[in-house]
Parts: sequence; C-alpha cells; structure tokens
Amino acid sequence: MSFDWPEFTIDELKAPTKGAIAMGPFGSRIKAENFVDSGVPVLKGGNLHGAYINDSDCDFLTEEKADELKSSVVYEGDIVITHRGTIGQVSIVSDESKYPRYVV
Repeated sequence: MSFDWPEFTIDELKAPTKGAIAMGPFGSRIKAENFVDSGVPVLKGGNLHGAYINDSDCDFLTEEKADELKSSVVYEGDIVITHRGTIGQVSIVSDESKYPRYVV
C-alpha cells in the first residue's frame, strides 16, 4: 500500500510537551499474569500493518494496569514506531481504530 503523504521529521510532528515521545514499558512492567481476556490492547510490532494498526490479534491488560503504564499509552492520532525487532515500522492510531487507547 502506498501513501502520498508529506515527509516530516519527528521533531516537527511531536507535541511541544514533555512526554510527547515515549517508549513502551520494559518487559518487567508487563508480565504474563497481567494479561486478561479483554480490556486495553497491547500493541506489538506484528500489529503494525502499513500505515494503520491491525488490532485483531492483541493481548489485553486491565484498565487499571494500563493506567499504571500511562506514559506508554497511545490514542487516536498518535504515531507508533517500532524500535525493536523490525525497526522503523510506522502506523497511526486512526479514528477507525477499534479501541480508544492502546499500550505500546
């Protein structure tokens, strides 16, 4: 899929507030026992497909656990970029996303 979008640097796109660029939590903050059947989805590199997020195969955290990880939560309009595994995959949380927020 090809998109005819203008190019910007990350500095040009980020909000001018502290915490505008954040990383996902390290593995020690999300353990297997934190996963539940429904709640706030956790995005992995495999969920990034082209410019948009495929949220059909996510693990979930409770609302409370997601609140604990608030610096790693993304919302509509946020850009998600992988920095491990396949580096540089880029997707946007669109207004058509299935969930109102995600943990990255």
